[in-house]
Amino acid sequence: TQQKQKIIIPNKHGENLVGLLHDTGSKELVILCHGFRSTKETSTIVNVAVALENEGISAFRFDFAGNGESEGSFEYGHYFREADDLHAVIQHFVGRNRVISAILGHSKGGNVVLLYASKYKDVSAVVNVSGRYALEKGIEERLGKNFLQIINEVGFIDVMSKSGKVDYRVTKESLLDRLNTNMHEACLKIDGKCRVLTIHGSADEVIPVEDALTFSKIIPNHKLHIVEGADHCYTSHQIELASDALRFIKECVQQDRNNTSEVPLYPVEIGDLLRCLIIRYGKEELQMPPVTVTAANKPDLTLKFNVLRNHRSSFLRCIFDDDGDGDDDDDEMVMVMMMMMKLK
Repeated sequence: TQQKQKIIIPNKHGENLVGLLHDTGSKELVILCHGFRSTKETSTIVNVAVALENEGISAFRFDFAGNGESEGSFEYGHYFREADDLHAVIQHFVGRNRVISAILGHSKGGNVVLLYASKYKDVSAVVNVSGRYALEKGIEERLGKNFLQIINEVGFIDVMSKSGKVDYRVTKESLLDRLNTNMHEACLKIDGKCRVLTIHGSADEVIPVEDALTFSKIIPNHKLHIVEGADHCYTSHQIELASDALRFIKECVQQDRNNTSEVPLYPVEIGDLLRCLIIRYGKEELQMPPVTVTAANKPDLTLKFNVLRNHRSSFLRCIFDDDGDGDDDDDEMVMVMMMMMKLK
């Protein structure tokens, strides 16, 4: 196993996220996401990273804000906020010419990768390991039977550790964040071209295996693997978990290498001004047809892209045409420069 590289990436709130890159030199990269009250050092995540590394695929495992080595305060909830943390990580690596082959998350991290796919639509493979479908369930086990009544009266609930100290505080706002996160709605929004694998233990004592069956019914392009006898943390089934994830990810990497003719388009945010498109790189030289986009916050501005690709680089020519004549408008050229810098 090679030396792992520590990388620090700021999220959109200015908090530094800390992660470790298992770099094999591959252009492809898999991002790994930990679960609730966990870190990038949890065995499920570390073992998948090592399995990928052993097969020549780079992996990056990081701590969400408020967890592990990352900055920020821990909050119960924060489902979409963690999806935004993942977005910051993906943008960092896409900006460094990496291809994100898959995102994988365990437990709450499984929810986060599914929410990410539903919101950003820029990943082609997702592995949901023991994520929870019904987020209104599993709360009583941690917060007690009358949690809604107490939180309405007092405004918060302190969850105690075994030693009798406060482990973390659940505020009414953070509880509502969880209760208002609708996994059913999100899963229906996942793009049909995005391949999703759900892995779940048949003996999961935290999140029932029925949740995995529900995911398999509603996610458009879905595979399901039940690991017989495995608990929530795969205590005695680490090798099976890692090999299941690895098999699926290797298939996806191979398919993506073969499908250079069908190149997915990825939205990338350029400052707060525009949403533009970049193209995933393939091996063979290929000229893409021109693509026309309208920026959501500037409906009168049309962006036309001509993209030339080869195995080393991607050339992007963009026409900012706000008077419909097909010509560049000089006053918009600064934004073209901004975009080119962002893509390098």
